[in-house]
Amino acid sequence: MNLKKHITIILFFISILNCNSLFAQVYPVNASVILTPPHPITYSKYTDIGSNSIQANLSFVDLNEPSWDVYISLTIESQDLKISTSPNFKPSLPITLYSGVPKILRGSDFYEYFDFNNVVFQNIDATTINSTGNLPEGFYTFCITVLDYKSGIPISSTSCNSAYLSLETPPIIISPSCESAIEPSSSSNIFFNWQMSGGSSPTTTFNSTYKIFLYQITDDDTDYQSAVQNNKAILVLETDYLTVPNFILNSTNPAFANLQTGERYVFRIRALDAQQNNIYNNNGYTEWCWFYYGYPDDGVININFPEDNHIFGKMDLPYLSFDASDKASSGQQFNYEIKIYEVNENQTPKEAAEINNFWLSETLPPSQNPGGEIFNITKTFKTGTKYSWFVQSSTSGQLVASSDTLSFNSPPLISSFKAGNTVG
Repeated sequence: MNLKKHITIILFFISILNCNSLFAQVYPVNASVILTPPHPITYSKYTDIGSNSIQANLSFVDLNEPSWDVYISLTIESQDLKISTSPNFKPSLPITLYSGVPKILRGSDFYEYFDFNNVVFQNIDATTINSTGNLPEGFYTFCITVLDYKSGIPISSTSCNSAYLSLETPPIIISPSCESAIEPSSSSNIFFNWQMSGGSSPTTTFNSTYKIFLYQITDDDTDYQSAVQNNKAILVLETDYLTVPNFILNSTNPAFANLQTGERYVFRIRALDAQQNNIYNNNGYTEWCWFYYGYPDDGVININFPEDNHIFGKMDLPYLSFDASDKASSGQQFNYEIKIYEVNENQTPKEAAEINNFWLSETLPPSQNPGGEIFNITKTFKTGTKYSWFVQSSTSGQLVASSDTLSFNSPPLISSFKAGNTVG
């Protein structure tokens, strides 16, 4: 046999192998997998009635057969774990495909294929999933292969699709505004409102349930974020599960009568899915938020200038400077009232403020400045006189904070004298 014949025979066998390889890829069923967002991390969500989270589109393309009975093999795989249909599993009823008629599987059609009794676990187990109801967060690939119902032989290529599965971000509180104050009234409505974080789907919002937890803080010095954990707060309200992201607390609710004017309250929202399964980070809880119901009436106003018993010079432009209340809430409006008294001989500054008529009484324009205020004294002092003074603030007619009573002195009649070469 010459070389030319050898080459011809080799090429003939190569062509046969290529043809076999080509025909091996042709199956009587076409399959595709669709993963519809939002991609639930809760295992059971994929088999809920009406769920479109996973969908398989099957087409029987063998026109020589009117129909064929099949079932599927399912694989869910991440970098760390794998869940796949047991090779010994075959559903009690087949899926019947008809030539040229598409078949769509979704939701409850997959129930048997997700059943823990019908799958093989690798690097995870049913107990781990059952403990939370969720798969671990991560990037997953879902694959489906169609099998002949009688023989179990694959009659489709394996179709896959991938998605990142993660817990949702808890809601964001809109109202009451954190670090605010709610003015009490017999007809008050306290509006609790929250919204889903950016990126959450409308479906997640629609299918979530919520609970409000409201506590009264019992220790003013405690950090509001740890007050409940440290037993420095008492429960005032725990709602039933709500299906909408808002709630109104008013006099029709028994908890409303337990609200006390001037007290601080801390609250948070918990979100779960419609079946009260957790699908959120932080176990579904929002951040803590606090508000005053009414305004605390024991606020302290710190004096910045002048220091107690200060002596103003003749060339000074006298002024008073003070902080806002140490218990001011965000956006709180203050009405400051300054009172100055002459101190008589043998009187203390506090006695002068309690007994004497004021030398000056001034009400400042309303202010929301969190840094406090400065007041310039334009009235002329009596020479060499001691004055006592204090400032107090009110909000909506309620006295909310006061300063200590301090003193200052007007310029003396003689600020210096010269005797010989000595200045005194």
